[in-house]
Amino acid sequence: MKIAFISENLDVSFGGPAQSIPKLVAGLLKHIDHLKIFIVKRQHAPLRNDHLKKLTLNYDVYETSFGLKTDYCPKFAKSLISFIKDDKEAIIHVNSLWRWAPYKALKLAQSM
Repeated sequence: MKIAFISENLDVSFGGPAQSIPKLVAGLLKHIDHLKIFIVKRQHAPLRNDHLKKLTLNYDVYETSFGLKTDYCPKFAKSLISFIKDDKEAIIHVNSLWRWAPYKALKLAQSM
C-alpha cells in the first residue's frame, strides 16, 4: 500500500500542518513502507521545517508554474500519478481543498 500526503507549503509559518503532517507520516512509517509527502508551494516562498529533515521523511517540493490564486503545477500531477500508479489500495490524503494541488489530487483519486 502507498500513501501520498498532499499539502500546500509546510513552512512553519503555515501553522499546525507543518508539525502534524510530518509527525503523522513518521508514525505511519513504522507500519507502511511507501509514504510520500507532496508539497506544492509558490515560487520563492520559504520552506522552513526542521521536522521534514529531522524525521528523514520522503518528500518532494513542487513549485507552482503560474497562478497566484490557483497555484497550478503540472509536475506535481505527473509525479502523483507515477507514485500511486499500479497500486489499487493507494491512499491520497488531501490536506485542504482550497488550492489547485489538493483539488487535483482529489480528482485524480476519484478517477482511479
